[in-house]
Amino acid sequence: MTSLRAHRSASGNTRLSFFGLTAAVTLAVLVVSVTGGASAYYTAPGFGSGSAALGTLLPPTDVLVPATSAGTASLRWTASVGTPAPTGSCAARTKTGTGTPTPACGTSPTIIVATAFCDDLLVLTGDYTYTVTAVYNGWTAASAPSGSVTISNPTKVAFQAQPSDATSGAVFTAQPSVAIQNAAGDTVPTSTSPVTLAITGSPADARLTCPTNPLAAASGVAVFTGCAIDRAGTYTLTAASGALTAATSTALTVSVGSAKKLSFTQPAVDFSITGSTATISLGLTSPAGASLTCAANARTAVSGIAAFAGCQIDKAGSYTLTASSAGLADATSNGINVTAGPPERLAFTA
Repeated sequence: MTSLRAHRSASGNTRLSFFGLTAAVTLAVLVVSVTGGASAYYTAPGFGSGSAALGTLLPPTDVLVPATSAGTASLRWTASVGTPAPTGSCAARTKTGTGTPTPACGTSPTIIVATAFCDDLLVLTGDYTYTVTAVYNGWTAASAPSGSVTISNPTKVAFQAQPSDATSGAVFTAQPSVAIQNAAGDTVPTSTSPVTLAITGSPADARLTCPTNPLAAASGVAVFTGCAIDRAGTYTLTAASGALTAATSTALTVSVGSAKKLSFTQPAVDFSITGSTATISLGLTSPAGASLTCAANARTAVSGIAAFAGCQIDKAGSYTLTASSAGLADATSNGINVTAGPPERLAFTA
């Protein structure tokens, strides 16, 4: 046991003395000049034992990215295990050839995700690898780089196959296909954007028909089938997809097809078929006792048109005319109203 005793010297200073020391100690003494009391402190080394747990922050593993993507890279990884467990992770991408990592997925060592996946949005066209870093307080542990991912952003569409010439109403022998491409002209294989076809040319009232239009791209290409234009003329096709730059096909010629049906071009006067010289007859659809007379009936079509003259109906009422020709579908005119005219003669009814 250690004890202290204070002594006053002849000069008036106070000092401390040890008595009864039973263990080796080191003493740091503060001596203060006083006229009355005194204070002191001391430290002493000792012996003992303690323990502490050691741990290593492990990095994530198996960082996976798709081989190709259009503007977005979807990352997946296996979270690190062990002690300490990370509080989250952050990701970084490195463009091939630069060696400089850039924060990805909107993360950083201070902005972390607790999941084992994230999507890196709006990535510019290029080839990249990714790393994922585990974060615990101020500690970090980075994964090995992922495989390479090629980001290919679509900017335009282009005709991969041009439409062929055709006859009116018949499907193109060669159907168009349209590719979704990046700025370098490469097809973006991950794109499924819809593509719409339209026609320009003469006559302006011609119609383009396809079983599906717009058509969604598959593996970056929209392959159209069954497309046809219903009228003869010269046309181009325009392909469009959202905000992407549109494309125009080469010109195609649609020629006159064989006659299939009749059509009134002017109600109750003219009738046309596509390029035929067939013989056409007019009749009342529902005569109801009335008679139709024309200067000539039937008439032979010239350049696809049979023009009738001098036609009249001898009884007031509402009628339609039917145009017919062997082997062709009949056509019915718009309604015709025949009103009673001024009297011209007398006739016995009985």
